[in-house]
Amino acid sequence: MKNRYTLVFASFLIFSVACSYDKLPEPSIDELCNDIQPTYDTEVREIINRSCAYAGCHVAGFSYGDYSNFQSLAALIPKGRIAARTIQTRDMPPAYAPDSRPKSLTSQEIAILQCWFAAGAPEK
Repeated sequence: MKNRYTLVFASFLIFSVACSYDKLPEPSIDELCNDIQPTYDTEVREIINRSCAYAGCHVAGFSYGDYSNFQSLAALIPKGRIAARTIQTRDMPPAYAPDSRPKSLTSQEIAILQCWFAAGAPEK
């Protein structure tokens, strides 16, 4: 009888550990962007205005770039810093942003920006 309980317990333990490490692969950027085809005018402008281009941060005269209009923003995109900071290191917007502004981007906003950068950052 003791062996039976040991066998049941061991089976349960093996089963529960084996299932706890299953992970689905992250979708590739191509798969993700089949469903999302953002442009600056349709989705990105709203994200930028809410999270980046406001008084004291990324507006005309700001030393790290003006994100308040497409032309100024587009000139900075080829340098890669915007994509790196928003998608790779995810330290923009900063944690010290004003209380009225987001402290981070949502996963949906990051996906939109990823697809936008991958498509060449189209305006329309």
